[in-house]
Amino acid sequence: EDNFSWLLEQAKYYEDIVVRVPQVKDGIPRISEIIRKIPSLLGATDELIADVLKTGGAVYESFPTTLAYAIKYQDDFRSAVLAGANAGGDTDTIAAMTGALVGTRVGLTGIPDDWKQELEDYEGIITLADELVDAVREIPEVGRGL
Repeated sequence: EDNFSWLLEQAKYYEDIVVRVPQVKDGIPRISEIIRKIPSLLGATDELIADVLKTGGAVYESFPTTLAYAIKYQDDFRSAVLAGANAGGDTDTIAAMTGALVGTRVGLTGIPDDWKQELEDYEGIITLADELVDAVREIPEVGRGL
């Protein structure tokens, strides 16, 4: 509940910045309004989540669906990514964002071994990721939490 409240506050903060951009048209749905629907959908089928929250390429369509799948499957990387991949619409974006969110929670050990084994240059990817984390740790304000 507290995390969801925080998320709504963050969405409103960034929306207030975005609506000041001259290219943003009036009438575009606000993400904070859309993500308020998520708690009531967490017990719903993946298809209903996609139908209600939408799956288009616009951020107000893809991100709420991503967030709903990431919350629903927060400890199940495979199910989370497959929900995004099967959502319809901008499936590659939704699956990638959902995997990124759930992956930060479950870590490398939470990603199915068979998926990791199929990645081209898996060891190279791990090396680059480790180097990125090391570089971020060198940034004084950022590295404290790692």
